[in-house]
Amino acid sequence: MAIKIIDHDGRATVPEHLDLPVDRSRTGDGTGDAGYVSVPVPVEGRTATWWTAVFLAFLHRYSGATEITLTGPDGLAHRYGVTAADSVRVLAARVTTRPVGGDASTAGGRAADGAAEGAADGTGERRAETRGVTVALTTAEHGGGVRADLTLLVTGDGAVLLAAGDLWLPETAERMARHLATLASAARRAADVPVAELPLLDAAERRRLLVEWNDTDAAWPDGDYSALVAARAAATPDVPAVVHGTRVITFGELDAQANRIANFLRRVGADTGERVGLLCPRGADFVVAVLGILKSGAAVVPLDPINPDARIAQMAEDARPLAVLAPEALLERVPGGVRAVRVDAPEFDAEPAEAPAVELTGDAVSHLIYTSGSTGRPKAVLERHGALVNLVHWTGRAYGVRPGDRASWLSTPGFAVQLMEWMPYLALGVTVCVGEAEDRTPEQVRDWLVAERVTHTMLVAALAERVWPLEWPAQAALRVMVTTAERVHSWPPADTPFQVVMTYGSTETTNVLSCLDLGAGSDLTAQATPEEVRAARQVPVGRPIANTRVYILDGFGTPVPVGVVGRLHVAGAGVAGGYHRRDELTAARFRLNPLAEEPSAVLYDTGDLARYRPDGAVELLGRSDAQVKVRGFRVELGEVETAVAAAPGVAEAVVVAREEEWGGTRLVAYVAPAAAEARTVRTHVSRRLPQYMVPAAVVALDALPRLANGKLDLQALPEPAALDTGAEAVAPRDDAETALERIWAALFRVERVGVHDNFFELGGHSLLAFRLIDEVRTAFAVELSLPDLYRSPTVAGLAELVTTSRTTGRSDFAGMSAIEPDPENRFQPFPLTECQQALWVGRGDAVDLGNVGCHGYFEWESDHLDVERFTAAWRKLVLRHDALRTVIRPDALQQVLAEPPDYAIEVLDLRGTEPAEAEATLLRLRERLSHQVLDDGHWPLFDVRLSILPGPWKVRIHLSLDFLISDAWSYFQVLIPDLVQLYERPDEDLPPLRLTFRDYVIGGRDRLAASDVYRRSEIYWLDRIDSLPPAPELPARPPEQEALPIRFDRRDHRLDAATWDRVKAQATEFGVTPSVLLCAIFAETLRAWSGMERFTINFPIFNRLPLHPDVNGLLGDTTTTMLLAVEKFDGTFAERAQALQAQLWADLEHRYFSGVQVLRALARRRGTMAPAMPIVLTSLAGHPPRAFAASLGEATYSISQTPQVSIDFQVFEVAGELLFNWDFLPGLFPDGLVEEMFDAYTEILGRLVDDPAAWRTGSFGLGPFDVAALAASAADRRETRDTGEAWEQFWAGVGRTGSGGDVLWDPDSDSELAAWVGVAVQRMDRALPVVDIGCGNGRFTRAFAGHFPAAIGTDVSASAIAHAVAESAGLPRTAFRTLDATRPEEGAELAEEIGDANVFVRAVLHVLDDAARAAFAETVAELTGDRGVLILLEPAYEESSFGYLGVVGGDRGRAATLVRPLERAGVLHSSRFGDAELDRFFGADSGWEHVASGAVELDAVDPESDTASVKVPGYFAVVRRAR
Repeated sequence: MAIKIIDHDGRATVPEHLDLPVDRSRTGDGTGDAGYVSVPVPVEGRTATWWTAVFLAFLHRYSGATEITLTGPDGLAHRYGVTAADSVRVLAARVTTRPVGGDASTAGGRAADGAAEGAADGTGERRAETRGVTVALTTAEHGGGVRADLTLLVTGDGAVLLAAGDLWLPETAERMARHLATLASAARRAADVPVAELPLLDAAERRRLLVEWNDTDAAWPDGDYSALVAARAAATPDVPAVVHGTRVITFGELDAQANRIANFLRRVGADTGERVGLLCPRGADFVVAVLGILKSGAAVVPLDPINPDARIAQMAEDARPLAVLAPEALLERVPGGVRAVRVDAPEFDAEPAEAPAVELTGDAVSHLIYTSGSTGRPKAVLERHGALVNLVHWTGRAYGVRPGDRASWLSTPGFAVQLMEWMPYLALGVTVCVGEAEDRTPEQVRDWLVAERVTHTMLVAALAERVWPLEWPAQAALRVMVTTAERVHSWPPADTPFQVVMTYGSTETTNVLSCLDLGAGSDLTAQATPEEVRAARQVPVGRPIANTRVYILDGFGTPVPVGVVGRLHVAGAGVAGGYHRRDELTAARFRLNPLAEEPSAVLYDTGDLARYRPDGAVELLGRSDAQVKVRGFRVELGEVETAVAAAPGVAEAVVVAREEEWGGTRLVAYVAPAAAEARTVRTHVSRRLPQYMVPAAVVALDALPRLANGKLDLQALPEPAALDTGAEAVAPRDDAETALERIWAALFRVERVGVHDNFFELGGHSLLAFRLIDEVRTAFAVELSLPDLYRSPTVAGLAELVTTSRTTGRSDFAGMSAIEPDPENRFQPFPLTECQQALWVGRGDAVDLGNVGCHGYFEWESDHLDVERFTAAWRKLVLRHDALRTVIRPDALQQVLAEPPDYAIEVLDLRGTEPAEAEATLLRLRERLSHQVLDDGHWPLFDVRLSILPGPWKVRIHLSLDFLISDAWSYFQVLIPDLVQLYERPDEDLPPLRLTFRDYVIGGRDRLAASDVYRRSEIYWLDRIDSLPPAPELPARPPEQEALPIRFDRRDHRLDAATWDRVKAQATEFGVTPSVLLCAIFAETLRAWSGMERFTINFPIFNRLPLHPDVNGLLGDTTTTMLLAVEKFDGTFAERAQALQAQLWADLEHRYFSGVQVLRALARRRGTMAPAMPIVLTSLAGHPPRAFAASLGEATYSISQTPQVSIDFQVFEVAGELLFNWDFLPGLFPDGLVEEMFDAYTEILGRLVDDPAAWRTGSFGLGPFDVAALAASAADRRETRDTGEAWEQFWAGVGRTGSGGDVLWDPDSDSELAAWVGVAVQRMDRALPVVDIGCGNGRFTRAFAGHFPAAIGTDVSASAIAHAVAESAGLPRTAFRTLDATRPEEGAELAEEIGDANVFVRAVLHVLDDAARAAFAETVAELTGDRGVLILLEPAYEESSFGYLGVVGGDRGRAATLVRPLERAGVLHSSRFGDAELDRFFGADSGWEHVASGAVELDAVDPESDTASVKVPGYFAVVRRAR
């Protein structure tokens, strides 16, 4: 079903299809002949509202989506927010406020009104998709007519689930209905339980997933690995054990040589718990040395020679081996300070050939295998003997190993896969053939396997996929080819002459899953899989191996149903002992087991995403950290890779997410071979995946780059070139298409774009769409929205829309109807606009920097001006534009005069005057006109004069225009062009204006105030008001300098057209608009003279609502102002400019709530009428006048003045040139300061023009406060840093918010919330209320309310409490109040009201000093009384660590309001709070009893991405009053 909705920000958008598991690929539109599978949901009747809430909860649990678009009974679509902490009761209340099938004005558009994402090509035909489904809820009383892919039909006695038959099998639909019924039944019994805790699985299904599918117990004979090899040597001493080229070592020789090495190592100190390094290439010596080290009791530390010396030294320093064995040629690479021993040392010959007596347990460490750390620091996995022994016995059973078999070893010696590749076979008595895979073609690998008579081989997946399709000779001995390292993307042919076995494992778990276990009767290989399954499903990685168990869990540790994606966890024999000397990391990945069915204490979290097939096999989807957000959509890169790899002509593929230079993320697919066609790949993927998952670029290579171990070398992938549209482009056919094509080509960085190329198929997305819309608004002076682009996603379609908007107008915009002219009331009074009100008030003395008129003064000189003709043109202009006949009444209303008095233009004839006297007269006139304050109550609000100059005929035009009646845009785009046309063509009339300025003000005001876009803009700005930085504070005029009157002066500058074109091209290259570039240079200058890292600039925009075709022809003040926060001060100039651009785009999407209103709110909060944002930048870059004033002469002078403004930076484009000026009040600043700043501004601009490398500079070195010095100063204030690995990823983002530090950003993690609510339920007294101290937005408080009699959120911030109250409206058992927890009397007052209570504290104590902590403990004692329990959760720092300033929710701006007050109070860093501090402030001598404490992890927003989460160390404690 194709639907479209109105999103929260008022934009019509394509709904996010839910990522629900399906059984089959859709091959057509709708359900075709398959119809619907209808399954009853046997839960007795409830209301449609309740069922909607239950269905939302079910869909959230199945998909993980936090925003769900649901189509109602009458086809209206709604987007609902759902979190794991919500209960069904909360969801029902949310549904009640926006019922399914409600008012279309708030709910969104009808299903029939819009095209789904699949119709983005403009054809109206929907793409086939294998994922991304629509959902709906309908009722029997509505006839049940609405249908989506998955529909819930509510009947009088329950519900029926309708599933599209072309997507789901009947048994799958029945299973989903069963899960829905289980959840609904639980919700009936416990309406307040969070969604995360509602069960989906009944007892029988849970047992099947967790117990029956994990029934892998197997009993093996006793003995460690070396004992197994020794037994083989005793039984078959003459059988070859290792063959490497011409060198052959028998089992007897192997065992004897290994024993001698073991005895030598024992003599020099080897024993259980010690480590011995092995710096040796793949080969027979390596095998012998490994066995010798194991026999000594020590652990093997493979040091792969392919690593650089620095990394080898790093590993050796971490492992601290007692010795390193190496061949003679590599001894010099053994790090200094470590004993180096030749791997074939002559000393070994003197040692006994018998094995030393060593007793090894299953938990003894066999290897330290190093893997890459996320921060670049390698980490060593502690492999266990027990895992290795289990792998030996299982391999023999699973792969049918028998005497005479031969196995291969092709991987690098440092690769953990060796534990599965050759070691099990050696202990099974199989000959290990050592070969070379590097620099070998697939054909050469095949030929070597055949020549060596290999029966069992293991290849990395990418190589295996190229080897198995080859022609294999009949004499090939190969029976089993095991793939590892990566997922395979395709099924092997069913007639492959050997079994290709997909497996899954990791360094931390050895082998976990396999598609083949012959001894257990399990075969999931291609030969045993029906063709229809191979056609519909990806290749699985199998079932768990012997004595190993797997669990697929959601973010709350709850098992997921079949088909639902979760994180793969492993328990049992293969799990490693953790990470060497990395306790934090071990605790993070080897987690305490939450499942009653699992006997082990620990589960290993693989970090991989997986799902169950209905038969219990596991399908792997990729890394959870490879889940990226593309335009807000979750994307699994592995899923995209699978689709790309299946495209015609593609042999191998990888998909990566590339961060764009201008911000945002796009997917890039790399494919091989080079002959693969990009367009074919994208077309193939677009038929299988939603548009946001289609790679924006496809790069074809001869082969994908690989590391020595066969894994992909992602770092070696080239940057994608410019996008190739892949089709013959149709050239533009008119001026509109030509202009639009240039804009599109610049945005996509291609030479040309066809007029029928689809914006979204070219890789366009919402972020790029904002840029496109901004460019189109600027170029054509029309208002566009995202829905316009969705409806018209081609150059041709958009050109038609633009042309229509400029000629005949539009019928609606953003849900607002067109304005109907009201000629009868044309001359009735009407309100001032927001900006007019601000200017009108500023004319008086009630505000600082008042008593200033807001007007512009302009002069032109012409040697051909016809005075009479100009006078007639001006008279016609006044008759045409009501604004020129407007006055302001004392009651603050404006009124158009129906018949104003005749206005005679005063002409000053200076022809008989001496030139010097004439010039003096003209200067006096300029001084008077340029600084006058016109009487707004009397007409006219303009002053036009002409001066005839001495000498040859020359006339000077003087125009003083009050900006109460015309803004700058009107002046350039309406007044001057109309005046020029009336002067040049006196006999022609301009087209009449049907709309008046009064019509626009009244009609626009009423429509905007009732619109969703206004309400969302209001919320956006009021939510940011506390976090807006102040205006730049420039040096004030010193008292010793002469006081000057409040009168504006001007500095100006001009760039010729060619230079300005170069500047614009550079701006485009770096992803910013020309206006933002000029603003960014302004910010550099202001920062250099103010010394402020963050500040706000007043940024007026001209926001005309396109509600009538005559809107852009009106003269009037339609200005609205935005408050543009300049926050980034580190990095390069380009990065700072890009950050400013991103902020501006976000602000522009919420431009419908005037900055004047924000300033008023600021004034009320500050209790002052002082100008809050007196530094202004007005840019008309990109808005050249419709007609130049050439016929009026040459512009010779201009200046403006504005009340409550100290510097007014104005930007214009005229005749292709850039003109800008600073109008400023010299009386406010030290003499020469603004002039010096202006010169610095033009110097920076010049540097950028002359040297594009200047964009990459960190500082321009101008002004008293250098940017680099500010950044260095902030860095100095950070003190020392915790260098533990878990913090390393976090440090890159420090310095973004506070001058002394940053905030620990709360990512609103549902899993963390659910986990700690679970701890509270388990540890706290359920009969008592909970007090949540430092509640912030109340997220935890609301979650506690579902489990305790009451939950009271407290915070020292009144604004936080107000926010929490608003978000918790209607939720029972919640209350919020401001409370300073360092004031025990406030705690006592609350305790009087509620009695004994539990207390939950999250990230508060670490920002308090000792005195505050002691007071805090007193407050908690008051609240807990005798019965309450206290749970503390704090970030964990080392003693010397710099600490962050708090854990906060919300956006970055809001958090700044927490940081700055703390800094002003002297809190520049956090302090440690751990066991010692717990004893000190909550000790037994104070009457406290410690129940539990220890290390935990906290979720925090990764500051490098601002979206992904990282784990950082935390500390928790549970204490109560001693009993």
